[in-house]
Amino acid sequence: MRWYRKLTKVTGVVVMAAGLLFSAAPAAHSVTPTFDVTHDLVQCHDLIGKITFSPPLKNGGAVTTLQTIHAKSDDCTDLNGSPVTLKGMTVTGSTTLASNDCSQSFVSGTGALAGTPGLSLAVKWSTAPTSPNKLTSTTSSVAVSQMWTGAFGDFGQTTPGLDADSFASEYGEFVFGTSFGQGAAETLTASPAVSGDFQGTDGGQASTMRVTSTESSTALRNLCLGAGIKTVTLGIGSVLLG
Repeated sequence: MRWYRKLTKVTGVVVMAAGLLFSAAPAAHSVTPTFDVTHDLVQCHDLIGKITFSPPLKNGGAVTTLQTIHAKSDDCTDLNGSPVTLKGMTVTGSTTLASNDCSQSFVSGTGALAGTPGLSLAVKWSTAPTSPNKLTSTTSSVAVSQMWTGAFGDFGQTTPGLDADSFASEYGEFVFGTSFGQGAAETLTASPAVSGDFQGTDGGQASTMRVTSTESSTALRNLCLGAGIKTVTLGIGSVLLG
């Protein structure tokens, strides 16, 4: 019948319009909650990167030099057991050193405290895709006023007299915070200060970092005799903030 056919057509139009309305509605997406780690502690291993000097360190250098640090770690853990799974961190920073003389730097091998005026390390944190929470903030700032630099090696302490069980050479070393008590006699530095994430309960005063060069001290000293040290590659390191 004609009225039935007309009703069918009208009903079909209504159903199609309703379908368009439903399909136009945006799909709901779950939002990963955030977690505040301001007062947590964090430890990162396998810290790698580089330190550059401009102008280069050289024997007899008598001018200031810009020291720039770039490093990262893909092995970081929140030590408070908070519900976050960290993917890693990157750190950058720079400071102007009073001298570019190799004899006044870590290359001397004797070990010394060095002032690092204005050195503020900017740390960027990332969480793993499987983390149950993201970080409320993703940055830390570490103010370092003093650093111990010298040579790293076990110097036969592991098994005296047995070279196979000892480091074959010495390496450049950079430390701030408490002494790790391995290798050359390290000296406590002035406490760093941490703001942002992972500052612990005292503004990060117990924070530490220790990183060594991949180049041997001998190789670095040889560079001092020529064009100088432009870049030091960092190969073994760890950092604790909090």
